[in-house]
Amino acid sequence: MDYRQELKDKFDKHDYDSIDFGCSKGTSIDYAMSAFGAENMLGIDIDPKKVDACIRRGYSAIVGDLTSFPTLNRKVKFSQLSHFLEHITFKQAEACIKSAVEVSEAF
Repeated sequence: MDYRQELKDKFDKHDYDSIDFGCSKGTSIDYAMSAFGAENMLGIDIDPKKVDACIRRGYSAIVGDLTSFPTLNRKVKFSQLSHFLEHITFKQAEACIKSAVEVSEAF
């Protein structure tokens, strides 16, 4: 299944309150839960091994290319882009930030 369709399907089935762009192994989700009060965060990362590690920690996560983010039917409270933008090009970072802003209501 295409990542963008998988993301849309997950959003239709679950009540995510936030998204972690570049979730890696889930430690940034730990941070978002304690610092910002995230309760049901979806992690997205391009590395399947990191996504598997995040899922093993008990979090919801999918493999996906964040530079190709779909339009979703609803927004989340916030998106987090922690320690990942420095690993991509400026143009890719710009696309990720734009997507995060478009999908987020508060910050």
